[in-house]
Amino acid sequence: MSALVKDRFVRCDAVIFVFDRHRIVHPTVESARLLSNFLKTYARGIVQADFRGICLRKIDNAFLNEIFGAFDEAKLEHVSLGYNSLRDGIEFPSLFKKSLKVIQIHDTSQNPQHQKLRAALENCELTKISIRCLQLNQSIASIFEKLHALEYVDLYRVTTHNNLDVTETTAKSLIASLKNGSSNTLKVFSLEHFPKFNCIGELLTELGTCRKLKGMNLSHCKLDDTSVLLLSKVLTKSSMALEDLNLSFNNITAEGAYLISLIIPKCKHSLRFLRLNKNPLSDRGICYISRTISGCSNLEKIDLSYAGCEKSGLMELDNVISNGSLTAFKTLILMKTLNDAADFDELKNTMKGKGITVIDQRN
Repeated sequence: MSALVKDRFVRCDAVIFVFDRHRIVHPTVESARLLSNFLKTYARGIVQADFRGICLRKIDNAFLNEIFGAFDEAKLEHVSLGYNSLRDGIEFPSLFKKSLKVIQIHDTSQNPQHQKLRAALENCELTKISIRCLQLNQSIASIFEKLHALEYVDLYRVTTHNNLDVTETTAKSLIASLKNGSSNTLKVFSLEHFPKFNCIGELLTELGTCRKLKGMNLSHCKLDDTSVLLLSKVLTKSSMALEDLNLSFNNITAEGAYLISLIIPKCKHSLRFLRLNKNPLSDRGICYISRTISGCSNLEKIDLSYAGCEKSGLMELDNVISNGSLTAFKTLILMKTLNDAADFDELKNTMKGKGITVIDQRN
């Protein structure tokens, strides 16, 4: 084994199997068989397998298929697949069992095996799913409607396959999952780098029924003030206790910031992280936000970078933080915000005296 692996490869308790980054040395079929035989000894005890740490482009199909086959007897609960793991010729379905609850797919294959992946996913009772950088077709985009007890959804920069726009299919499939039961279990919802779509209102409405939802990430989704109006109508009527709200990298202006300020009081006792960076909020918008967060006793971090904060917004922030109501507050991020360095330095010194870290481009 020493010729094949440097440092750790399998934890001694055989609970987690990990491909460490750049650890495979001379990946031949013979070494794969040696490793697979070794793994089979522990297969029944392995519940998590993580293949993301290795550049699979450099590993041939025969090697990977030998390794994947070693997990036939395992009752895996958590599988993480890395780049090019779904390419043609890879027999990955041996990793997908009914016991599987968590799947992370971070893949950039040019022509992923959609039909095989769909069949494999349907065999599982997933509660957490993360799909990143994967080319979706209609079949995979609609898989969510089959999943009725999702707790965690993370979709990041999913792209279309063969120029077919699957945005609407994905959104409608997510809506179906929420209607069919996931609204009772969902805790984290992250839809990042997702283009604007027609049924966003219906999706936001269904998310509003998720009473257990703690984290919502809609960054890079081309949200504007109209989108935020829909969101505010939903969340102001919802009973969820959000801890993390991420609306960064959108097109929300001061009007949208005012609507967000209506949402914040609904989660003032639960909100811990608020991310509004890379939105043209302007000084006026930041004043709206600043006045509202004063009641958020558990707020730990707020990011207003590249959001147009100037002196009046800075003064509002200073007043809110200085009044002592933000007892848990630790970090203020204001990258590329102020033109007046003197005002900013004064704020940083004030915050430092209160044990608060202020991060800007000069840190």
